[in-house]
Amino acid sequence: MSEKFANFLMEARNPESNTFKSVIAIISSVSLIFIIYKIYKLIQFEKANPRFVPKGKSASEFYKADGKKIITTTKGNECTLFLWMYVDNMSKRYGQLKHVVTKGSSGYYSRNQCPSLWIKPRENDLKIVISTDNKNDTFVIKDFPIRYWFSIAVVLKGDTVDLYKNGLLTSSHPLSGTPKLNGSDLIMNKKKGYDGAIQCVRWFSTALNANTILNYHRIYKEPLIYEIVWDYLTGLEMPKPPSVKINLKVDVSVGKETTADAKKKKIKKLRNK
Repeated sequence: MSEKFANFLMEARNPESNTFKSVIAIISSVSLIFIIYKIYKLIQFEKANPRFVPKGKSASEFYKADGKKIITTTKGNECTLFLWMYVDNMSKRYGQLKHVVTKGSSGYYSRNQCPSLWIKPRENDLKIVISTDNKNDTFVIKDFPIRYWFSIAVVLKGDTVDLYKNGLLTSSHPLSGTPKLNGSDLIMNKKKGYDGAIQCVRWFSTALNANTILNYHRIYKEPLIYEIVWDYLTGLEMPKPPSVKINLKVDVSVGKETTADAKKKKIKKLRNK
C-alpha cells in the first residue's frame, strides 16, 4: 500500500503525467466551486443587509429609502443600524430636535420608530427612540464629537438594545416591551436635518455582536475581495472611508468697519456740526 502511494506521489509531481493533470483539474474545479459559492453568499448578504448613501451626502438634504427593498429582520426581533455622522455645529435650529435617521415614521412622537435617531436641541447628544408595543422608549448616546467623523450603531435583539459609539458599547438597556419592527421606509434628515454630513447608513437584518461592530468601525469597508467582486457584479462602488467635505463660510469682515460705515459716520459728524 505504501509503495502504491509513493508511486502516486511521484507521478503527481511529474507535470507530464496524467496523475499530475488530474490533480490540477480537481484543485481547479474545487477552487471554482468555492469562488462561486462565496459570490453567491455575498449577493445574498448584500440583499439582506443593504447600505445607503455610500458616498455620503449633506445632512441638510432629505433622503428616503424604499422600505419594500429592506429586509427588516431574518431572526425574529433582531436588527442593526450602523452609520457614520459628521456634525459641523449645533447652531442650526438651536433649541430644536434635529432629525438624523428613522426606520418608520419620522415624527418624534410617532409610535412607528424602530429605531430613530435625533440630535438633542441644545447638547451634542443623540436621542434614540424605539417604539415598543407598550410605549416609545428613549435612550441617549452622550458627547458625540463636533467637526469629526464618528460611527453609531443601534443593535436590537429581543427585548434589549445595545448602543455603540465609534465601535465601542456605550450602554445596554431593557425595552419596555416587544420592539415594533416595521417594513416602513428608511428616512434621513427630515426638515433639513442638521449642519454636517451622513454616510454609509447600513441596515443589518440580524443583531451584530460587539466584535463585528468594532470591525466595521475600524476597517469601515469589507475585505478587498468583496470590493472587487461586488464592483464587478453590480457596477456599484463599495463605500469609501468618510470623505464628505463640509464647506465652511467664514465672514472675515465681522467686527470690522466697512468703507460705507465710515462714510456714514463722517456725514453724521458734519451734520451735527
